[in-house]
Amino acid sequence: MTQLDEKILSILPYVKRTTDRINRILNEHNIRTIFKKPPKIGQKIGQILRNSKDQRPPLSFAGVYKIPCSCGQVHIGEIERMDNLWMKEHQCDVTLKHATQSALSEYNIETRYQILFDKLITIANITTYFPRKYREAIEIQKHPNNLNRDNGYNINKI
Repeated sequence: MTQLDEKILSILPYVKRTTDRINRILNEHNIRTIFKKPPKIGQKIGQILRNSKDQRPPLSFAGVYKIPCSCGQVHIGEIERMDNLWMKEHQCDVTLKHATQSALSEYNIETRYQILFDKLITIANITTYFPRKYREAIEIQKHPNNLNRDNGYNINKI
């Protein structure tokens, strides 16, 4: 058996000047070191942060959204479906004047203000039911001048 086989193996990231000193100390204690290049900063950030080039459109997530009106008011809502069909249904209700099916349509019929579907904002992407309902109720409370028919879940204002 050679001296190399008897050594313990350690793998460390390479750090200029520092790694050489560590190597000498470990060699004295019969530990063999292998040095790896540290990951590039882009790789580390990619592991921590979400990819900014996410190919999924923002309206394809379940969550809480805000649709503004030309009068300055907003409609706060939540969806569990992960498709854009729900927005088309809202637009269709406004176009066809289905007041009983949509608060937005009812408001549009009464006031003739434009609902700005193209300026829709996703407030939060939340897939689980109760957190999504609570977030919707909180957002409705944050926007007291809204177009919603109700306040969503009844939560304490504290």
